Amino acid sequence: MSGRELEQVNIQELEEVIAIIERARANAFRAVNREMVTMYEDIGEYISNKARRGE
Repeated sequence: MSGRELEQVNIQELEEVIAIIERARANAFRAVNREMVTMYEDIGEYISNKARRGE
């Protein structure tokens, strides 16, 4: 394998690793966003219950 071919293989492998990292990052962002939405729903429910009871 020539140096150029080896370089091309290394670039392809690096691109695959980058794709794995980007997928994991996107999954992490989605998970955090889901948790934040749940948190805001819980806070809204808490405030609504307090207001309903007149507290």
